[in-house]
Amino acid sequence: MKNIDRLHVLTDTELQHHYSHKELAELATFGGTSVNQFRQKQGFTRQMIGERPAI
Repeated sequence: MKNIDRLHVLTDTELQHHYSHKELAELATFGGTSVNQFRQKQGFTRQMIGERPAI
């Protein structure tokens, strides 16, 4: 089996509603992701910045 050198995960709560950004980042990190990217097209900038430390 070929190894994957890097895994880039985008957290998104618009495409799915079961997990929060924080939960998605935790699951991805546990799974071995290299990069977690916060993705949110809707909402206010201050709200998005407020979620960032939890991720």
